Amino acid sequence: MSEMLNLPVKERLIENRLLTHSHVNLKADDLTTMADLIAYRVSDACRYTKTMAPKVGGVELFGIWSNHPEVDLEKIDLSDAFIYISKDKAPDISVQDKGRILHFMLWAGLANIEYRKTENTQQLLDVSDILGILKNCTDEKQLVDLFGEVSICLATPLFYTRLGEDILNKLNIDIEELCSGGLLGKMLELYVRGALTLRTTKNIMTSTKLDYPETGEVDIYDSRAGLLCETTKSDDEAAIKEKVSRIKGYFKETALIRVCSTGGSEGFDGTCHLIPYPKLCCMIDTGDIWSLPRTKGV
Repeated sequence: MSEMLNLPVKERLIENRLLTHSHVNLKADDLTTMADLIAYRVSDACRYTKTMAPKVGGVELFGIWSNHPEVDLEKIDLSDAFIYISKDKAPDISVQDKGRILHFMLWAGLANIEYRKTENTQQLLDVSDILGILKNCTDEKQLVDLFGEVSICLATPLFYTRLGEDILNKLNIDIEELCSGGLLGKMLELYVRGALTLRTTKNIMTSTKLDYPETGEVDIYDSRAGLLCETTKSDDEAAIKEKVSRIKGYFKETALIRVCSTGGSEGFDGTCHLIPYPKLCCMIDTGDIWSLPRTKGV
Protein backbone atom coordinates (compact mmCIF):
# COMPACT_ATOMS: atom_id res chain seq x y z
CA MET A 1 0.00 0.00 0.00
CA SER A 2 2.83 2.41 0.83
CA GLU A 3 4.25 1.88 -2.65
CA MET A 4 0.85 2.73 -4.14
CA LEU A 5 0.64 5.98 -2.17
CA ASN A 6 4.06 7.04 -3.48
CA LEU A 7 2.86 6.85 -7.09
CA PRO A 8 1.65 9.97 -8.94
CA VAL A 9 -2.09 10.60 -8.70
CA LYS A 10 -2.60 9.53 -12.32
CA GLU A 11 -1.10 6.11 -11.54
CA ARG A 12 -3.03 5.69 -8.26
CA LEU A 13 -6.45 6.42 -9.76
CA ILE A 14 -7.15 3.03 -11.24
CA GLU A 15 -10.30 0.99 -11.65
CA ASN A 16 -10.73 -1.16 -8.56
CA ARG A 17 -14.09 -2.80 -7.96
CA LEU A 18 -14.45 -5.46 -5.29
CA LEU A 19 -17.46 -7.64 -4.56
CA THR A 20 -17.45 -10.78 -2.40
CA HIS A 21 -20.22 -12.98 -1.06
CA SER A 22 -19.64 -11.58 2.43
CA HIS A 23 -20.85 -8.12 1.36
CA VAL A 24 -24.28 -9.03 0.02
CA ASN A 25 -27.24 -11.26 0.71
CA LEU A 26 -29.26 -11.49 -2.50
CA LYS A 27 -32.38 -13.56 -3.13
CA ALA A 28 -33.48 -15.24 -6.35
CA ASP A 29 -35.85 -12.45 -7.41
CA ASP A 30 -33.57 -9.56 -6.45
CA LEU A 31 -32.45 -8.88 -10.03
CA THR A 32 -35.99 -8.15 -11.18
CA THR A 33 -36.63 -6.12 -8.02
CA MET A 34 -33.45 -4.15 -8.69
CA ALA A 35 -34.66 -3.35 -12.22
CA ASP A 36 -37.78 -1.79 -10.71
CA LEU A 37 -35.76 0.16 -8.17
CA ILE A 38 -33.18 1.42 -10.68
CA ALA A 39 -35.77 3.71 -12.22
CA TYR A 40 -35.36 5.94 -9.20
CA ARG A 41 -31.56 5.99 -8.87
CA VAL A 42 -31.25 9.35 -10.58
CA SER A 43 -28.24 11.64 -10.64
CA ASP A 44 -29.91 14.57 -8.89
CA ALA A 45 -29.75 14.89 -5.14
CA CYS A 46 -33.35 14.89 -3.96
CA ARG A 47 -35.64 13.85 -1.17
CA TYR A 48 -36.36 10.15 -0.67
CA THR A 49 -40.10 10.53 -1.23
CA LYS A 50 -39.58 12.23 -4.61
CA THR A 51 -36.82 9.80 -5.56
CA MET A 52 -38.97 6.77 -4.89
CA ALA A 53 -42.21 8.06 -6.44
CA PRO A 54 -41.72 10.73 -9.10
CA LYS A 55 -44.66 11.72 -11.25
CA VAL A 56 -44.60 10.50 -14.84
CA GLY A 57 -45.34 13.11 -17.45
CA GLY A 58 -44.99 16.86 -17.95
CA VAL A 59 -42.16 18.78 -16.34
CA GLU A 60 -41.96 16.16 -13.57
CA LEU A 61 -40.20 13.85 -16.03
CA PHE A 62 -36.85 15.24 -14.83
CA GLY A 63 -37.12 18.47 -16.83
CA ILE A 64 -36.19 16.72 -20.05
CA TRP A 65 -38.74 18.69 -22.04
CA SER A 66 -38.05 22.08 -20.50
CA ASN A 67 -36.89 23.24 -23.94
CA HIS A 68 -39.98 21.80 -25.62
CA PRO A 69 -43.00 23.47 -24.00
CA GLU A 70 -45.14 22.57 -27.00
CA VAL A 71 -44.87 18.87 -26.10
CA ASP A 72 -47.31 17.73 -23.41
CA LEU A 73 -46.01 14.51 -21.94
CA GLU A 74 -49.16 14.20 -19.87
CA LYS A 75 -50.98 13.24 -23.06
CA ILE A 76 -48.47 10.57 -24.03
CA ASP A 77 -49.32 6.99 -23.13
CA LEU A 78 -46.33 5.65 -21.18
CA SER A 79 -48.24 2.68 -19.76
CA ASP A 80 -45.84 0.11 -21.23
CA ALA A 81 -42.67 2.16 -20.65
CA PHE A 82 -39.84 1.08 -18.37
CA ILE A 83 -40.27 4.01 -15.99
CA TYR A 84 -44.05 3.65 -15.78
CA ILE A 85 -43.94 -0.07 -15.00
CA SER A 86 -41.27 0.51 -12.37
CA LYS A 87 -43.28 3.36 -10.85
CA ASP A 88 -46.15 0.97 -10.25
CA LYS A 89 -43.97 -1.78 -8.80
CA ALA A 90 -41.53 0.21 -6.65
CA PRO A 91 -44.01 0.97 -3.81
CA ASP A 92 -44.41 -2.78 -3.24
CA ILE A 93 -40.69 -3.28 -2.58
CA SER A 94 -40.12 -3.73 1.15
CA VAL A 95 -37.80 -1.39 3.02
CA GLN A 96 -35.50 -4.34 3.76
CA ASP A 97 -35.27 -5.19 0.06
CA LYS A 98 -34.62 -1.55 -0.88
CA GLY A 99 -31.81 -1.29 1.64
CA ARG A 100 -30.25 -4.63 0.72
CA ILE A 101 -30.33 -3.93 -3.04
CA LEU A 102 -28.88 -0.43 -2.63
CA HIS A 103 -26.19 -1.98 -0.43
CA PHE A 104 -25.43 -4.47 -3.22
CA MET A 105 -25.34 -1.76 -5.89
CA LEU A 106 -22.75 0.22 -3.93
CA TRP A 107 -20.50 -2.80 -3.36
CA ALA A 108 -20.88 -3.89 -7.00
CA GLY A 109 -19.83 -0.48 -8.36
CA LEU A 110 -23.24 0.03 -9.98
CA ALA A 111 -23.91 3.10 -7.85
CA ASN A 112 -22.05 5.70 -5.84
CA ILE A 113 -22.74 7.89 -2.83
CA GLU A 114 -23.09 11.58 -3.59
CA TYR A 115 -22.52 14.04 -0.76
CA ARG A 116 -23.72 17.63 -0.91
CA LYS A 117 -21.40 19.90 1.06
CA THR A 118 -22.92 23.26 1.91
CA GLU A 119 -20.24 24.65 4.24
CA ASN A 120 -16.57 24.05 4.92
CA THR A 121 -17.11 22.77 8.47
CA GLN A 122 -19.86 20.30 7.54
CA GLN A 123 -19.22 16.75 8.74
CA LEU A 124 -20.10 14.15 6.10
CA LEU A 125 -21.75 10.87 7.04
CA ASP A 126 -19.19 8.04 7.14
CA VAL A 127 -19.43 5.43 4.37
CA SER A 128 -19.50 2.59 6.90
CA ASP A 129 -22.48 4.20 8.65
CA ILE A 130 -24.33 4.50 5.32
CA LEU A 131 -23.69 0.84 4.52
CA GLY A 132 -24.83 -0.17 8.00
CA ILE A 133 -28.10 1.74 7.64
CA LEU A 134 -28.82 0.14 4.26
CA LYS A 135 -27.95 -3.36 5.42
CA ASN A 136 -29.97 -3.26 8.63
CA CYS A 137 -32.86 -0.88 7.92
CA THR A 138 -36.29 -2.06 9.04
CA ASP A 139 -38.22 1.21 8.92
CA GLU A 140 -38.88 3.51 5.96
CA LYS A 141 -37.95 6.52 8.10
CA GLN A 142 -34.35 5.28 8.27
CA LEU A 143 -34.07 5.59 4.49
CA VAL A 144 -35.90 8.92 4.48
CA ASP A 145 -33.40 10.29 7.02
CA LEU A 146 -30.44 8.84 5.08
CA PHE A 147 -31.57 10.43 1.81
CA GLY A 148 -31.79 13.71 3.66
CA GLU A 149 -27.98 13.64 3.91
CA VAL A 150 -26.79 11.77 0.80
CA SER A 151 -27.97 10.56 -2.58
CA ILE A 152 -27.28 7.15 -4.08
CA CYS A 153 -26.72 7.50 -7.83
CA LEU A 154 -26.20 5.18 -10.75
CA ALA A 155 -22.58 5.08 -11.87
CA THR A 156 -23.59 4.96 -15.55
CA PRO A 157 -26.24 6.78 -17.65
CA LEU A 158 -28.22 3.52 -17.95
CA PHE A 159 -31.44 4.96 -16.54
CA TYR A 160 -31.47 7.92 -18.91
CA THR A 161 -30.74 5.80 -21.96
CA ARG A 162 -33.73 3.61 -21.09
CA LEU A 163 -35.92 6.64 -20.41
CA GLY A 164 -34.82 8.26 -23.68
CA GLU A 165 -35.64 5.08 -25.59
CA ASP A 166 -39.13 5.03 -24.11
CA ILE A 167 -39.77 8.64 -25.12
CA LEU A 168 -38.40 8.16 -28.64
CA ASN A 169 -40.75 5.21 -29.08
CA LYS A 170 -43.73 7.40 -28.15
CA LEU A 171 -42.98 10.58 -30.10
CA ASN A 172 -42.26 11.36 -33.73
CA ILE A 173 -38.88 13.00 -33.03
CA ASP A 174 -35.22 12.19 -33.61
CA ILE A 175 -32.43 11.73 -31.09
CA GLU A 176 -30.97 15.19 -31.75
CA GLU A 177 -34.21 16.88 -30.77
CA LEU A 178 -34.48 14.73 -27.66
CA CYS A 179 -30.96 15.62 -26.53
CA SER A 180 -31.55 19.34 -27.07
CA GLY A 181 -33.62 19.24 -23.87
CA GLY A 182 -32.24 18.33 -20.46
CA LEU A 183 -31.59 14.65 -21.16
CA LEU A 184 -28.04 14.91 -22.53
CA GLY A 185 -26.95 17.29 -19.77
CA LYS A 186 -28.13 14.88 -17.07
CA MET A 187 -26.43 11.95 -18.80
CA LEU A 188 -23.20 13.95 -19.12
CA GLU A 189 -23.01 14.82 -15.43
CA LEU A 190 -23.81 11.24 -14.48
CA TYR A 191 -21.17 9.87 -16.87
CA VAL A 192 -18.44 12.24 -15.71
CA ARG A 193 -19.15 11.59 -12.03
CA GLY A 194 -19.31 7.83 -12.56
CA ALA A 195 -16.16 7.72 -14.69
CA LEU A 196 -14.22 9.70 -12.09
CA THR A 197 -15.35 7.60 -9.15
CA LEU A 198 -14.73 4.35 -11.04
CA ARG A 199 -11.05 5.31 -11.27
CA THR A 200 -10.55 5.55 -7.53
CA THR A 201 -9.06 2.81 -5.36
CA LYS A 202 -11.95 2.93 -2.89
CA ASN A 203 -14.29 -0.07 -2.81
CA ILE A 204 -17.34 2.16 -2.29
CA MET A 205 -17.40 5.05 -4.74
CA THR A 206 -18.22 8.53 -3.48
CA SER A 207 -18.39 12.02 -4.96
CA THR A 208 -19.07 15.46 -3.54
CA LYS A 209 -21.15 18.32 -4.90
CA LEU A 210 -20.26 21.73 -3.47
CA ASP A 211 -22.96 24.30 -2.82
CA TYR A 212 -21.73 27.01 -0.45
CA PRO A 213 -24.24 29.90 -0.35
CA GLU A 214 -21.59 32.54 -1.07
CA THR A 215 -20.08 30.66 -4.02
CA GLY A 216 -22.74 28.52 -5.67
CA GLU A 217 -22.95 24.96 -6.92
CA VAL A 218 -20.09 23.03 -8.51
CA ASP A 219 -20.97 19.56 -9.77
CA ILE A 220 -17.95 17.54 -8.66
CA TYR A 221 -15.23 18.08 -6.08
CA ASP A 222 -12.63 15.36 -5.58
CA SER A 223 -10.27 16.47 -2.82
CA ARG A 224 -8.05 13.40 -3.10
CA ALA A 225 -7.46 13.84 -6.82
CA GLY A 226 -7.47 17.64 -6.59
CA LEU A 227 -10.27 18.26 -9.09
CA LEU A 228 -13.11 20.77 -9.39
CA CYS A 229 -15.41 20.11 -12.35
CA GLU A 230 -18.55 21.66 -13.81
CA THR A 231 -20.35 19.75 -16.57
CA THR A 232 -22.23 21.50 -19.34
CA LYS A 233 -22.95 20.66 -22.98
CA SER A 234 -23.54 24.29 -23.94
CA ASP A 235 -21.43 27.08 -25.42
CA ASP A 236 -23.66 29.78 -23.92
CA GLU A 237 -21.14 32.45 -22.92
CA ALA A 238 -23.09 33.79 -19.94
CA ALA A 239 -23.70 30.32 -18.51
CA ILE A 240 -20.08 29.27 -18.91
CA LYS A 241 -18.85 32.53 -17.38
CA GLU A 242 -21.03 31.92 -14.32
CA LYS A 243 -19.87 28.31 -13.95
CA VAL A 244 -16.20 29.28 -14.31
CA SER A 245 -16.68 31.97 -11.68
CA ARG A 246 -17.93 29.34 -9.23
CA ILE A 247 -15.00 27.04 -9.99
CA LYS A 248 -12.53 29.86 -9.36
CA GLY A 249 -14.31 30.83 -6.14
CA TYR A 250 -13.67 27.59 -4.25
CA PHE A 251 -10.48 26.90 -2.25
CA LYS A 252 -8.67 29.90 -3.69
CA GLU A 253 -5.42 29.12 -1.89
CA THR A 254 -5.31 25.51 -3.06
CA ALA A 255 -3.84 24.40 -6.38
CA LEU A 256 -6.50 22.26 -8.10
CA ILE A 257 -7.37 21.05 -11.58
CA ARG A 258 -10.27 23.38 -12.42
CA VAL A 259 -12.38 22.23 -15.38
CA CYS A 260 -15.59 23.32 -17.09
CA SER A 261 -16.92 21.32 -20.03
CA THR A 262 -18.41 23.08 -23.06
CA GLY A 263 -20.35 22.31 -26.21
CA GLY A 264 -17.27 22.74 -28.41
CA SER A 265 -15.16 25.71 -27.34
CA GLU A 266 -11.76 25.05 -25.80
CA GLY A 267 -9.25 27.17 -23.92
CA PHE A 268 -7.42 27.97 -20.70
CA ASP A 269 -7.65 31.37 -19.03
CA GLY A 270 -4.81 30.76 -16.60
CA THR A 271 -7.10 29.33 -13.94
CA CYS A 272 -9.86 27.21 -15.50
CA HIS A 273 -9.69 24.71 -18.38
CA LEU A 274 -12.54 24.85 -20.92
CA ILE A 275 -12.86 21.44 -22.58
CA PRO A 276 -15.51 20.17 -25.06
CA TYR A 277 -17.56 17.58 -23.23
CA PRO A 278 -16.77 14.61 -25.57
CA LYS A 279 -13.06 15.30 -25.09
CA LEU A 280 -13.48 15.63 -21.33
CA CYS A 281 -15.14 12.21 -21.17
CA CYS A 282 -12.25 10.71 -23.12
CA MET A 283 -9.64 12.44 -20.94
CA ILE A 284 -11.25 10.97 -17.82
CA ASP A 285 -11.38 7.50 -19.36
CA THR A 286 -7.71 7.63 -20.36
CA GLY A 287 -6.52 9.42 -17.21
CA ASP A 288 -5.12 12.35 -19.20
CA ILE A 289 -7.18 14.78 -17.13
CA TRP A 290 -4.73 14.32 -14.25
CA SER A 291 -1.94 15.78 -16.41
CA LEU A 292 -3.64 19.18 -16.61
CA PRO A 293 -1.87 21.96 -14.68
CA ARG A 294 -3.25 22.87 -11.26
CA THR A 295 -4.07 26.45 -10.41
CA LYS A 296 -5.22 28.48 -7.44
CA GLY A 297 -8.56 30.26 -7.50
CA VAL A 298 -9.17 33.96 -7.92
